[in-house]
Amino acid sequence: MDEIQRSWREFPLADDLHNDFELVAPEESLALKQRMLDLNATEALLCGSGSAVFGVFPNEPSAERARRAVAPEVGGKAWVSRSLTRMESLSL
Repeated sequence: MDEIQRSWREFPLADDLHNDFELVAPEESLALKQRMLDLNATEALLCGSGSAVFGVFPNEPSAERARRAVAPEVGGKAWVSRSLTRMESLSL
């Protein structure tokens, strides 16, 4: 399976990203999502049922600025990460 050729898939456009739980999510989760957007995230979304929120930022410096801004608001629990390449994920 690892040798199967796969076509490149762009990150979904904002219209493609959604989470049905946003209809019933706690206000705090939705407020954090909006805060990420206000901090220049190109997109923000709840993870799963809303226990976490993630933002997609144009670059690492803007993601780090957002992390520093929201960390005090969420008890210091904010991180910057990046997506792994296929090879990186297979080496774990």
